Amino acid sequence: MESIKIKIINDFEKKHIKKEQSSEIFNINFKWEYLSLFELCSKPKLLAYIKKIYKKDINWKTNNFVNESIDQIRIFLKSIDCAFWDYICLTNDSKLILNMYEEFLREIYSKSKKLVNNHFISMIICMNEGIEYTLNHENHPVIESFDTIFQDFKICFQKFILKRLKSINKNYPGIKILQLIISAYEEQLEII
Repeated sequence: MESIKIKIINDFEKKHIKKEQSSEIFNINFKWEYLSLFELCSKPKLLAYIKKIYKKDINWKTNNFVNESIDQIRIFLKSIDCAFWDYICLTNDSKLILNMYEEFLREIYSKSKKLVNNHFISMIICMNEGIEYTLNHENHPVIESFDTIFQDFKICFQKFILKRLKSINKNYPGIKILQLIISAYEEQLEII
């Protein structure tokens, strides 16, 4: 099954992923390269490009923030990928697996691209300048803002997965472990 998964990912990336991304921050057009669904971007290339366009050196605190934040995103994406793949494989329905997994990959691409374009690049600039990031019309320290946005990012995926699991459960009510997983997701989302 792992080779099928890799083939689906490779086909999706070839057909749907636009490598060159751009975002306008502080009236500056930033471009960055989307490497792959689970790597997101090259940390050194992103920092070098921002430094070149932004025309300022990136301090060690900002460099550390970028490295740690991208690592957090990568770890999370890889963990939910493994979990979601395992869940949909419980059905043994190749058509359902293909369709749901492609939908999941679209969600990863869309949400991770949005995270970088809408927030992360401007957070890097704010961190480097030593200024707070504006989130929900209030200024907050950059790391606190990232934590809030990253938590929202994770919740979106939990809701996405829960919705798909409920759909699978309707069509395959005999998969008992799925019902336990659904209950765990519901409890987790209630706590948050």
